[in-house]
Amino acid sequence: MIVDHESFGQAGLAALTLGLGGTGLLAVSLLGVPLRVRGQVIGVLEVVNKLEGNFGTDDLSLVEMLAAPAAIAIENARLYEEARQEISERVRAEEELKEHRDHLEELVRERTAELTVAKDAAEKARRLAEAADRAKSAFLASASHELRTPLNAILGYAQILKRRSLDPEIIDGLNIVQRSGEHLLTLI
Repeated sequence: MIVDHESFGQAGLAALTLGLGGTGLLAVSLLGVPLRVRGQVIGVLEVVNKLEGNFGTDDLSLVEMLAAPAAIAIENARLYEEARQEISERVRAEEELKEHRDHLEELVRERTAELTVAKDAAEKARRLAEAADRAKSAFLASASHELRTPLNAILGYAQILKRRSLDPEIIDGLNIVQRSGEHLLTLI
């Protein structure tokens, strides 16, 4: 688009002058070409105040020719910044993952050590329980033998006395001794 005092008028150019942001430039003529990337306008390439005369179609063609690579350069810069930010975010995320992984590895080492200690304690407790069970079995076998031997002698002697005695009172007492002794043998 070409704008000059002939096509836009003095009032319009005065408005453009205000739009130059306090640069002190007076807009005599203005040439603007859209910067397009993939069919979308991403900006405008403006040329203000030709040194001699007004902008023409040759000037428009030149600025249009410059606009395409300028648009591509701007888009590439935007893409580069976007990629740089994405890479930064990815690096940060990978660092966080590494920290979590290191922490997890430490937790696994600690838990493994705890489980090893618990396993060793359980193994020691099992061995102690087995030793206690063997000691109990040995004691019961020994106690059983030590109790049965004299008890069998008592029962045998009671039978001998029952055969030799004629007194019913003595036989009743010996029967009580024999029943009690047999009861003790079943318990042992």
